[in-house]
This record gives sequence, structure tokens and C-alpha cells, in this order.
Amino acid sequence: MPSVTQNWDGVTAPAVPSTWNYTSGTFVTSSSLAGGLVPTSSPNAAAVTGGETTATQYAGYESQDGNGGNVALQANFAATANGTGFLICRCTDSPANAGSSSYYDASININTKVVAIAVVNSGSPTTLVSLSASTLATDTWYTLFLVATLSSLSASVQRHSDGEWLNASGSFQVGQTTCLTTTDSSISGAGYFGLGLFAKLGSSYSDDFSEGPAPPQVGFPYGMKVVSRPLLPIHVSGYYD
Repeated sequence: MPSVTQNWDGVTAPAVPSTWNYTSGTFVTSSSLAGGLVPTSSPNAAAVTGGETTATQYAGYESQDGNGGNVALQANFAATANGTGFLICRCTDSPANAGSSSYYDASININTKVVAIAVVNSGSPTTLVSLSASTLATDTWYTLFLVATLSSLSASVQRHSDGEWLNASGSFQVGQTTCLTTTDSSISGAGYFGLGLFAKLGSSYSDDFSEGPAPPQVGFPYGMKVVSRPLLPIHVSGYYD
């Protein structure tokens, strides 16, 4: 079961939930999304609009994780143009400060079509592993998963339009799989967690974030919410509360 969930629906847009901390006022909620997108849970999604800032905007939960840093995170991400979504764990600050914080992140970049896991030490990022996807489309929802267990890190991506999963070769397939795995021991123990949105052009969105304990081995978190195939309409099954 997730320990913390956030679907951004308990406020009236553009307000944001008070139990989270934010980089700036450009991280908002929206009930009217561009690109024909609709929130994966109504009425709101988190949103950042390009042109308002050239920096990634972060949202961090107010408390550290209760799992000693061994966590499973997931959130839905979409972008209308040049956008990136991030999941963040074991962070020294809430929200993450790109110039000074230490943390791990998983990212999905719609523009470059790259999924990556990185470690950031005192504001200095190092990509641990990355994968070029055959396709990552604009105006499409993807669920990004990040699991951190001791020194092991893994990431997975599921596409909402057909329920398929990104594999380690960069192609989408039927059936659940992990696309990235790596190890790093530079950050350990409990920390803050959250997400980030970057939108150089257009808008970037996130919805239905959850955090919970990681399983003993790197893999899919217990009770993880996966998108059922086929999606007519989009339906995310599992636990939100």
C-alpha cells in the first residue's frame, strides 16, 4: 500500500496542496490541460508552463520517507512539447534544490526520448544509466516508476494509450518489465521525496503521484498501480488511498 499519494484534486486550480513544498509559484494545478490531454484523475493535474521559467520546478512532500530510503515512487507524466518529468527520492531538501541538494532521480524526457536514472551530489548531477526510447510522444500520458532498495535503483515506464511497457532495448512491449537498473551507494538512508517538471516549450503535467516502501528486491512495488489494457477510456487500477 502507498504511504503517500497525491492526485492534486483536493484544491481549486491553480492552488497547490499545503502538505507539499514548491520551488516557486510557477508549479501549479490545472483542470484545463493543453494538447487534448485530460487529468488521469479529475479534476486537476500538476502543471508547469514553458516560458514562465527556464528551470525545472520541484514539488517535495513535507516529511521524509518512513522507509529508510528504500522507496517505490510513481507518477503519471505528459508534455505538449519540450518537457521532462522527474521522480526524486533520498533528497536532502524539500523541495529539491537543483543547485545544492543531493538526491536520486528518474526522468522521462519527451523531447530527447531518453529515460534516465541520475545521482545529484550537492547540486552536481551524474547520469548513472540512460536509455533512448524508440518513441516518446507528446500529448500522451506515461507512468514513470522509480524503485530504490539499498544501493539498487530501477526505473520502468508504462504508456497509457495502449498499456505497453518500455523494455531495456528501447521498444514498447506487451507485459510488465523494467527498462533501467543500476547501483550507487553515494546516498543512503531516509530522505525527502517528490517530483519535478520542466517545460521549455508548451506545458508539462503530472498526476497521481504515490510513494511507498520498496520490495526487498529491486522490481515492481507491491500494490503498484498499472494501466490496464486496453484503455477505453484511460483507467488506472490499484490503490490510491
